[in-house]
Amino acid sequence: MSNLAKLQKIISDSKLKEKDKRALTALFAKAKDEDLKIVLRLFEKNPEQIEIVNNIYKAKIEALKNKSQKAWRNILRQEYKSLKAIEG
Repeated sequence: MSNLAKLQKIISDSKLKEKDKRALTALFAKAKDEDLKIVLRLFEKNPEQIEIVNNIYKAKIEALKNKSQKAWRNILRQEYKSLKAIEG
């Protein structure tokens, strides 16, 4: 089974709204299967990260639509903090 297929299953089984599940799956479908290993491991070990990644993704889309540099910087700070928390 490909990494994408595994991710699709994890996302499908998550508590995200159907629209968000489709969007997140579509995002990961653009990546090379090999590059999805890290995301797959993250979601397998920390399923709560699915919602965090989804929220950051949606916030980035909104910031780009609004052309808000301030919002973009805030999102990157939030993303950085999330990554640092995972590293421990």
